Amino acid sequence: MKKPTAMILMLLFLSGCTVMNHFTGRDRTGTYIALGDIDDIGYIGDNVYMEWLIFSSYELSKENGTFNKGELIWFNVLISDSPSPQEIEVVYGENPDGSASSLTNRMDLTEADQWVAVYLDDDFSIELSDFK
Repeated sequence: MKKPTAMILMLLFLSGCTVMNHFTGRDRTGTYIALGDIDDIGYIGDNVYMEWLIFSSYELSKENGTFNKGELIWFNVLISDSPSPQEIEVVYGENPDGSASSLTNRMDLTEADQWVAVYLDDDFSIELSDFK
């Protein structure tokens, strides 16, 4: 029983992103997206820009179903400790393959150097919740 569980956890880790508990995630690096009162999100990702060019980008989809309201999604994306300007935006859509997806507003995260938490509001805009 322990082997299948360990294998699943390893696959999630190797895929670059996973859904995690908010407090567990704070010991890591990357970005955390908390979903607001939103239905029918089958695809979500984030783009981190440095000096207005894409620095890192990750995505996650749910083939069977959608993400839940209030779900916290952790992406193992690079956040630089450089003083260069950095921004984040969220990519979201109903289709698990990412087709017909949309972008949120961008938020400045230049002061962050380990992790960033953003909240995806029900009007599909993001707010910077916390960072380290």
